Amino acid sequence: MKFFAMILLFVFMFSACSSQKIVTAPDKPVMLATSDMKCVKTAEKRHWYFFWGLSSFDDEVLTAPLLTDVNKPVKIETTTTFTDAMLTILTSLASFVPETTIVYECSKK
Repeated sequence: MKFFAMILLFVFMFSACSSQKIVTAPDKPVMLATSDMKCVKTAEKRHWYFFWGLSSFDDEVLTAPLLTDVNKPVKIETTTTFTDAMLTILTSLASFVPETTIVYECSKK
């Protein structure tokens, strides 16, 4: 029983440890926002990973379709939402975990 509990603890400790690669068109570089800008959420997308975040189902996070106006600075945030946390509880034993990427468009305050 202790062994099973240790495995469960390990799985939940390392769930959703992942990295993402942000890809856009080469002719449309992304301008990143600074901390003094006001940002508004424009899009969000959930991504699924297997082996607790070691590898992604979608090879690259295609952020370009999420960007509505590439001429504005953006803030790209990867987070675990409440829904992601609930899905992780249900699916982490099978090694599948979600994360959400949120895109904000920003402007000067």
